[in-house]
Parts: sequence; structure tokens; C-alpha cells
Amino acid sequence: MNRSNADRVEISIKHIDIARSHLDRGSLDDLLVFDAVCQRLSSAIEEITPVDDDVLDAVFGETWHLIRAMRNAIVHNYEFVSPDVIERTMQQEIPNFIASLEEMRGEV
Repeated sequence: MNRSNADRVEISIKHIDIARSHLDRGSLDDLLVFDAVCQRLSSAIEEITPVDDDVLDAVFGETWHLIRAMRNAIVHNYEFVSPDVIERTMQQEIPNFIASLEEMRGEV
């Protein structure tokens, strides 16, 4: 199934919304919550990866490689990702990520 860039943005935002709802249910110290948040965070990033490179560059700039690195850490080095890192990401980085996705809505 080929998704449009606009669809990918909407799906990515939905993944973040679901990750936030998992945090409303419990702490990242709970392994089930931690797993669920990590899965949704990784999925949100993965969903927008196929968006045109020029759009990603225009919206995320040099932070895109850091965002992608977070996804790779979750997927490939999961045992080394700590709840503290995910908590800081959700609190400090996700608002900027969402703002960039909102900006992408106008670009795609």
C-alpha cells in the first residue's frame, strides 16, 4: 500500500497521541508501558521516513538524523534504551516533533 505524505504525517501524529495515552496509564518504570511507548515512538518516526527527503530536510533540518537515530536505538539497541531517555524524549523533544509534523501538513 502506497501512502501519501499527508497520510504518513497523520499516522505519525496518531502514533504519538497513542504513546501519550500509554503514559497517562502508568510510569515508564512499568515494562508494559515502556514497551508500548517505545513501539509507538519508533512507529511514528518510521512512518514519516519515506516522506520526500526535501520535505524532511525543510521541516526537520539537521535534527532529522537525531530523530532517526532515536528510532534506530529503539529498534536495534533496545536493551540499552533507558526509561529516562524515553521520558526526556517524550517531554522535551516530542513537542518539537509534533510542531514539525504540523508544519509538514502544509508542505505535503
